[in-house]
Amino acid sequence: MVRWADISFNSELRTLAALDAEAARQGVTHGVVIMVEMGDLREGVAEDRLLDVLERTLRFEHLQLQGLGTNFNCLNGTVPSEGKLRRLGWMRERAERRFGVSLPWLSGGTSVALPMLFQGRIPEDVNHFRVGEGLFFGRDLLDGERLRGMRDDVFRLEAEVIEVAEKPNAPSGPFGTNPLGHVPDAPEGASGTSRRALLDLGWLDLQPEFLTPVDEGVEIVDLSSDITVVDVSRRALPTRVGDRLRFRLRYMGALKLLHSSYVDKVVTADDPVGAGERASG
Repeated sequence: MVRWADISFNSELRTLAALDAEAARQGVTHGVVIMVEMGDLREGVAEDRLLDVLERTLRFEHLQLQGLGTNFNCLNGTVPSEGKLRRLGWMRERAERRFGVSLPWLSGGTSVALPMLFQGRIPEDVNHFRVGEGLFFGRDLLDGERLRGMRDDVFRLEAEVIEVAEKPNAPSGPFGTNPLGHVPDAPEGASGTSRRALLDLGWLDLQPEFLTPVDEGVEIVDLSSDITVVDVSRRALPTRVGDRLRFRLRYMGALKLLHSSYVDKVVTADDPVGAGERASG
């Protein structure tokens, strides 16, 4: 952390002590922003402990206190408000007066706060944003719509077909517990067959609720550890082994795929509008 980052965001004194010791070993000063809990219940120091934590942070010889930050929406869906962001600014002012320091950064913005920014509703004190989903997917997290001027299709998954066959629509028993801990049974009323294709990735790489097939007539049936089953009965084109089926991704789907060492990440420029990133299974 000390080697590669000028500033890090922290909420634990034990971590700050370790950063201070490492900064001393490297002979540098490391900047820190202290996170404050303001409702989402992820990281952050409680407001009634903040001054104590800041006082102890200022004692570290190789750390430089740079500001305060807070997080919204990432765990419990708490959204920012002008009142909460103003309160964060008030906490910074109180700390500056108490300790006679200047804290240049007030990090109160994440993707969920972008609509407030565009509407001019972000208090002037807030001067730092940490943006992920809004940047990469152009998504307004408040209403689910696309942000003006942004794109929501810069990530695409392509998965290779490794088997195609006509198979029954319902499994046949007896049934035991599958690897996910479920005991499947034959769906009531399910009969007949459908044309199914197997894709070369599974739960290890992705979660199906964050995928949307690009090709019409493709429907996700289920996943195992490393294989995804899709129904291609209604697909206009014939599906053959070696074909690649395409899927659009939501934020959490891309997050998992990009961290999978089994999925190739290829930056392409084949889009006439702009470059996109394709994860290829």
